[in-house]
Amino acid sequence: MRELNLKQIDVPHCLSAHGFSLNEQTGVWCLNTQQEFAYNDGDEVENYVLDAVTHARDLSVYSLELSEKMKDWPSTYHLISRRSNLLLPFKSWFAGKRVLEIGCGCGAITRFLGESCAEVVSVEGSPRRGQIARQRTRDLPNVTVVSAPSDQLPDLGEFDAVLLIGVLEYANVFLGTQGQQHLLQDCERRLSPEGRLFVAIENKLGLKYFAGANEDHLGKPMIGINNAYADNGVSTLGRRELIALLASSGFGNVEEYLPLPDYKLPVTVVTPSGWQHHAAQLSHLAIETVHQDPQQVPEYLFSLEQATKSTWENGLAPDLSNSFLMVSSRRPVEPLHPQTAAYHFSDGRIPAFNKVTRFERTVSGDLSVLTGPMVNLPGAADPACRNQPEENPFIPGNSLWQDLLQQVNRPGWRFEQVRDWAAFWLDSLLTRAGQPVGRYDKDLALPAEYQDALPFNAIRTPSGEIVYFDLEWDLDTSVALGYVAYRGIYHSLFRITSLDSLPPECNSNVFLLTLALMQALGFECDEEDCRAYLAQDAAFMARIQNKTAAPIAEQLRPVSLRTRINLPQLAEHIGQLRASAEKEALTFQQYIDRLTQENNLLVQVQHILTKENMTLDERLTALSVLPDPVGYSQEEVDALHQQIAELSQQTADLNHHLANLNQHAVNLDQNLSGVYSSASWRATAPLRAISRRLPADKRKYAHFAVHKAHSVGRLAKNAPHYAREMGGWKPLATLVYRTLRREGIGGILSRARGKLNQSAIETPAQRRADYVEWVAQYDTFDQAKREQARQEIGAFARHPVISVVMPAYNPPAELLSEAIESVMRQVYPHWELCIADDCSPNRDVQEVLKAYAARDPRIKICLREQNGHISAASNSALALASGEYIALLDHDDLLPENALFEVAKAALAHPDAAMFYSDEDKVDPEGVRCHPYFKPDWNPDLFLSQNMFSHLGVYKHSLVKEVGGFRLGVEGSQDYDLALRCIEAAGHQAVHHIPKVLYHWRIIPGSTAAGGGEKPYAFLAALRVVKEHLERQSIRAEVDEAVEGMSMIRVKYALPDDLPLVSIIIPTRNGKQLVQQCIDSITEKTTYPNYEIILVDNGSDDAGALAYFAELNQRENITVLRDDRPFNYSALNNGAVAVARGELVCLLNNDIEVITPDWLDEMVSHAVRPGIGAVGARLWYPDDTLQHGGVILGMGGVAGHVHVGITRHNLGYFGRAWLIQNLSAVTAACLLIRKDVYQQVGGLDEQNLTVAFNDVDFCIRVRDAGYRNLWTPYAELYHHESATRGYDLDADKVERFKREVEYMRETYGDALDYDPAFNPNLALNSSHCTLAFPPREPRV
Repeated sequence: MRELNLKQIDVPHCLSAHGFSLNEQTGVWCLNTQQEFAYNDGDEVENYVLDAVTHARDLSVYSLELSEKMKDWPSTYHLISRRSNLLLPFKSWFAGKRVLEIGCGCGAITRFLGESCAEVVSVEGSPRRGQIARQRTRDLPNVTVVSAPSDQLPDLGEFDAVLLIGVLEYANVFLGTQGQQHLLQDCERRLSPEGRLFVAIENKLGLKYFAGANEDHLGKPMIGINNAYADNGVSTLGRRELIALLASSGFGNVEEYLPLPDYKLPVTVVTPSGWQHHAAQLSHLAIETVHQDPQQVPEYLFSLEQATKSTWENGLAPDLSNSFLMVSSRRPVEPLHPQTAAYHFSDGRIPAFNKVTRFERTVSGDLSVLTGPMVNLPGAADPACRNQPEENPFIPGNSLWQDLLQQVNRPGWRFEQVRDWAAFWLDSLLTRAGQPVGRYDKDLALPAEYQDALPFNAIRTPSGEIVYFDLEWDLDTSVALGYVAYRGIYHSLFRITSLDSLPPECNSNVFLLTLALMQALGFECDEEDCRAYLAQDAAFMARIQNKTAAPIAEQLRPVSLRTRINLPQLAEHIGQLRASAEKEALTFQQYIDRLTQENNLLVQVQHILTKENMTLDERLTALSVLPDPVGYSQEEVDALHQQIAELSQQTADLNHHLANLNQHAVNLDQNLSGVYSSASWRATAPLRAISRRLPADKRKYAHFAVHKAHSVGRLAKNAPHYAREMGGWKPLATLVYRTLRREGIGGILSRARGKLNQSAIETPAQRRADYVEWVAQYDTFDQAKREQARQEIGAFARHPVISVVMPAYNPPAELLSEAIESVMRQVYPHWELCIADDCSPNRDVQEVLKAYAARDPRIKICLREQNGHISAASNSALALASGEYIALLDHDDLLPENALFEVAKAALAHPDAAMFYSDEDKVDPEGVRCHPYFKPDWNPDLFLSQNMFSHLGVYKHSLVKEVGGFRLGVEGSQDYDLALRCIEAAGHQAVHHIPKVLYHWRIIPGSTAAGGGEKPYAFLAALRVVKEHLERQSIRAEVDEAVEGMSMIRVKYALPDDLPLVSIIIPTRNGKQLVQQCIDSITEKTTYPNYEIILVDNGSDDAGALAYFAELNQRENITVLRDDRPFNYSALNNGAVAVARGELVCLLNNDIEVITPDWLDEMVSHAVRPGIGAVGARLWYPDDTLQHGGVILGMGGVAGHVHVGITRHNLGYFGRAWLIQNLSAVTAACLLIRKDVYQQVGGLDEQNLTVAFNDVDFCIRVRDAGYRNLWTPYAELYHHESATRGYDLDADKVERFKREVEYMRETYGDALDYDPAFNPNLALNSSHCTLAFPPREPRV
C-alpha cells in the first residue's frame, strides 16, 4: 500500500505533477490518459442537467431557478435542495474544514460543501458529471473538481473530512471484489488524525425492502435480503456488516445517524443520541417520513407506517432503517451532537418558508423543540409564514392522523369509522376555535392559522387533551371550515401508503372519498364545492412552492388509495394457478399439433397465392392490351365489370382461407381466455414464475404455439388492410410470392411480425431485402461505371479540388482506417483529406493518422494537444483545407467510390450553387447497406424539421469562411448550425440536391445512426440552433420536438398581432347533415377568432337542407351564396373568392370535420409568412387512417396523396407524415392561401379542370409563380370524402375525367413524373415511398 504525505499541499500543482491537466472549457482537472467511465444516467438526462446549471444565474443550494428545472425523477435528484439536508446538521462543523468528496456526481452535495467549507476537492469518475459539478460550483473558488477514478487520485495532503455519499456500494464494481475495503482504507489514509469519514449508504435490510420495495440499484425486490449480490457488482450492507467493515478498515469509532426516509432525499436526520434515548418519542417523525419516499413499493406486503412505529418502539430502528449515515473516525472523539436528538426539515418551499426543527435533550432528559428558518435571508421575514426562532416543550402522544392510520389498517374497517374519526377531529378543531360542535357549516369562517390545523398537526396527549402545533401559516384573514375539512381529510388519506382493504362503499379515489365523507358528516357540499377546495389547496401549495397551481391540481385529483396483497387469498390463487398450469401442461401437445396443422394450411395458402398471382397476371396482361376502356360501349363495359366480378370472387375465396386461419387462432385464444381473465392471473403478476414448474421444452413450445396462433389470426384479420395499403390483392400476392422465393417461409413470418407491430411500422423503402436487391441492380459502382466516370472526368472543363474535412476523436482504429480508405478509393482524384485528431486518449488513433499521411500527400493531419470537442476539431481540420469545396465526413463513416465524382459533376453543372447535399443510407455492423433516405430536392421547411442536408454535405470553401466556420457551443448539431448560417448568407437558391446515395452512415452503438435517441444532446443542440437561426432572421416562433421521442423538430410560428380575416369557402349541394357537422365543428372548436364562412349552395333541392341554409344565412359571420350552374368546383370557388372579404381564403370541402381546435391558427401562421403559397392540412379518414399527407405529382398517374392509409402511430417515411414541409401541391379539401396570391395566378381553372386536378394545377401555378406551397401535420381534420357528389367512376363522368387527365399530361408533360418534393429513386405506383424498380432518371 502507498503511503501518503499528510501535509497540506498545493492541489493544482500536485495534480499537474501527476498527469492531470485543467480543461479550460469545463474547469475540470482531468487525467491525460483517462479511460471511459461506465456510470451515468444517460445522455439525455445528464445533458439536460448540464444545460440547466450552465445557463442558471443562481447556483445556490436553494436556487429557485434550478428548482424550476426539475421535470422528472433524475433531474429532481440532481437539482433538488433536499439532497443537502443529509449534511445540514453538520454545517457548523464543516466551517473552516478541508474536505475530500469522492463520487461527487452532478454536484448537489458539492454545492453545499462549497458554501460551507474552507476548501473542497470533489472527485468524479465520469467526465461529464464532473463538468456538471464544476458548472454547479463555478462561482466558488474554494472548490476543485477532479475527473478520475478514486484509485488514481494522487496524494493531495490530509483532509478533515472524506465523504462517500452513495459511493461505497459501487466500489466492488470499479475496484474489484474487495473494492469496498480498499476504498475505505484509502479514505483512512487521506484523513487527518482527528478527521472524520462520512459514509451514506442503503441498508440492505431496510424495512421498505421487506415491505416489497425494489433494491435501489438493481431494480428487483429482495436482492439484499436474500444476499444475492454479485461479488463484483453493486452491493449494499446491513448495519452490523457496515460497522465491522469500517472497523477492519481502521475506523474504530462510529456515530450512527439515521436519515429518513433515506439518505438520498432526507426530511429528518436522527442522531445517535436520539435513537438511543428517545426512539419511542421520535417514532412519529419516522412515520411521517414514509410517504415522502419517492421510491414507492410496487405491492405492499404490510403497512410501512405501522411497521415503522413498531420497529422504533421496540429498539430496532437502526437495524431496519432504510439507509445509514455513518460518521467514523480512527479513535473515539467528542460526539458531534451530544444534546440534539433529531433534525426535521420542512422544505420544498421557497427559501423564506423553509423551516428546520431541532429536538434538543434537556438537563432533565426530556425533549425541547426549537424551530427556525433553514436559510437566513436578508431583510424582513415574510409575515405569511411564522418562521421566527422559538422554543416549545415536546408534546407527548400520538397524532390524530395516527388514529386514522391504525383504523384503516385493521381488517374489516368501515366507512362509518372513518367518518366518526373525521367528526372527532373537526369537533376538537371547533372547540379550540370556540365554536359549537356537531354541526358543520362549510362557510364558517375560522382564523387564518387553521389553514394547517389538520389531523397530523393535532396530538392526543396521554391525558386525552388535543393539542395543535405547527400552525405556521397566516396567508389570509380567514379560512372556511369546509376548506379546512377538505384539506384535513384529503391529505390524511393522501399520506397513507397502503390500506388493509377498501370497503365496498368507499371510492378508492381520494378526492371522491373525501367528498363522500364530508357529505356523510353533514356538510352541504357537492363535487363543485370540492373542486373549488382542490383549486384553493393547489393555489396555496403553488404559492409556498413557487409553482403553478393548475398542474398541482391535476396531479392531486386522480390520486387513489392502495390496498395491500391479501396473503391468504394470494396463497389460494397460487394453488388455483398451479392446478390450472398443470392442467394446461397436459394439453400443450395438442396446441403443438394444431400449430403443425396451421403451418400446413399456411403452405397451402402460399400455393394458392402463387397460383392466383399467375392467373391475375395473365388476366391483367390481357386487359392491358385492350383499348382504353373509356371508349367502350356499354356492353363492353358490362363485360369488363363481369371479369372484375370474377376476379373479386377469386379474391373472396382466398379471403375464406385466411378467415379459416383466423378462426383457428380465435379458438386457441378462447381456450386460454379463462386463465388470462381469472383473478389469480391478474393478482399474481409478480408470481408468473409458477410456469417454471413445467419442463423447459414444453414451456418453450407452448409459448411458441400460442404466440404463433395469435399472430396468424391477427395477420389474417388485417389482410384486407394490407392489400389496400399495397394497392390491391395483386401487389400483395406478388410481394408474398417474391418474398417466398427469395427468403422462404422465414421471410414471410418475419414480414408478418413487422406488419403486426403497428406502433413501429417500417416503410417499404426501408425493407432490407428489397434495398439489397435495389443496390445490386442500380447502385453498384462496377468497372464499367468506373471507366465511364473516368472518361467524364477527363472531359471536365476544370477539376475543382474538394477538401474532405474529418474531425476525429477516439474512433476504433479499424473504422477510422476504413473511413480514410473510402476517400482514397474515390474515382475522382482531385481531393485532399484534412483530419484533426481532438486529443484522442487512444494513442493508436494518432499512429493510424501518421501512417496514412505518410502514404499519401493529399492527406493532411492536425494532432490537437487539448480536447476541444467536435466544433473546435472541425475548425482545426478546416484550417488545413485548400480546396474550392468542403465536404464533411465523420471519422467512422464511408463515402462510396463515386461520391466526389458526382459532387464535382454537380458543381460544374450548377456553378451558382454553393451548397450540395445527397441522399444517404446506413451500414450495419455486418457491412450491409440498409435504411436509405431518398430526400426531396431543397425543401426549406422540411430542413427546419430535420437536418436533411447531412449527409453528404458539401460547401463552397469561400462560403464557409464567410460565416466563420463551425461555431463552438453547439456541439452535436454543429453541422446543422453551419448549414443554417450558410443559407442565411447564400440564400435558398444556392442549395442543390444530388439524388444519389453518396454517404454511408455507419450504425454503431452511441452513434446517432443507431437511432435518434442515441445522442439526445445532439437533438437539444438542434433545437437551439434552429431557434437561434429564426431569431437571427427576426422570425417570431417557438421551437420544440415534433413528436415526443422522435428527435425531430416543430417550428410553431407566431401569429401576427393583427389577425387577418379568413374567408372559409364551402361548396355543397344538399348534404345538410355533412354541412351541419362541418360548420358546427368549425364554430364550436376553432380557436382562431377572425373568420367568416361562405357557403356556396350549388342547386340544392332538399327541403331540410334549404331550411338549414336559410337559418345559417341569418348568422352574423355566415353568408350563403346560391349558384345553380352545373357542378364546376373551380367556378364555385372562384366566384366565392371574388366576394370574400378576407385577406386569406380557405377552400374547404363540406365533408370536413375539425379535429384540432387550433387548425386555423396553425395554417394562418404559415400562410402569412413571406414566400409561402398554398397551405394544406393533415386529413384523416373517420377510421383514423391518413387521407391526405400531401400531394405528390405523378403518384398513381397525374397526382396522388402520399402515405394514404397509415395509422396515427406511423411516422411515415423518415418522419415526413409528422413534419412541416414544402410540397408541390396540397388538396383543396382544406387549402388556405392569401387572396392576392389566389387572384395573381388566376384561381382554379374553370375551363379545363371543372372537378379533378384543379387543386393540383392551381398549386403548380402558385409554385411556378415563386411561392412555396406547404403542408402541416398540426392542422388536423377528418375528411368524409366527397359524400354529396357521387363517384367519378360513374359512366357519365368517365369522359370528363379522361379529358382532365389528358389536359394535365399535355400541360405539364413529364414534369408530373419529377416532383421536386419526391425523390426519383422512390416509386410513383405506391403511396408509401417504396423503392423504384428502376429509378427515374433525375432531371438535370
